[in-house]
Amino acid sequence: MIIDKNVSTPLYQQVKDYLERKIVINEWPVGYRLPPEKKLAANFGVSNITVKRAIHELVSEGLLERYSGKGTFVVKKKDRDISTLISLKSESLDEDGDYPHKIIEFKKEETGGRYANMFDIKPTDLIYSMTRVKTDGHNPLVLEYSYIPCYQFKESLDPTDFEENLIYDVLVKKYGIKLTKAKVYFSTMVAGEHEQSMLDVSKGQKLFIIDRQTITQEQRVVEYSRFIMEQDQSKFFLEIQV
Repeated sequence: MIIDKNVSTPLYQQVKDYLERKIVINEWPVGYRLPPEKKLAANFGVSNITVKRAIHELVSEGLLERYSGKGTFVVKKKDRDISTLISLKSESLDEDGDYPHKIIEFKKEETGGRYANMFDIKPTDLIYSMTRVKTDGHNPLVLEYSYIPCYQFKESLDPTDFEENLIYDVLVKKYGIKLTKAKVYFSTMVAGEHEQSMLDVSKGQKLFIIDRQTITQEQRVVEYSRFIMEQDQSKFFLEIQV
């Protein structure tokens, strides 16, 4: 295990590259248990912290998994269906909601110039601004920011409606709004302190962003959401019926 301390490449990156190469060429197959971190550090001639950081990044990328009391193992990188993370609607409008979210903030505010053009309303008109964290019941999966113009409702929205239900289901089933399609955009970012806190990720970690605009039969945008999630945890896919 040769580490060159005279090059500009960080030591942890060199360790990571070495470990990843072992996995990619299948010298360390799925299920292989890595040597203890102290032993790896001694073999590489680096600190335990350096090895720990390299392993942490490979865990974040879905190539390794730590199991308490058992060690670190090579795992099969998971595929994740994007549609399950940003679902527009449940499979059936008669289906009861079961989409756990933790509501961080729910308020009315002026639209402002940022969203007025998108919603085709005045900057002084009010919108609902909602921040949620989608969970698997325990762990944070997706940080969501959603904006919904207030003009569509005669009564105030109840934030508890959005704890276990998709926005689509609330708008359609409770308020009878007729939605026809959604536009989805993809981009990336790195985690800042807020994302680090909300998603339990490392600061500077790569994140995947999906922006969604939901549109009515009259071709008006009536909901905009931004979904932020770990980029390297899985390979994302979207299944399309043809």
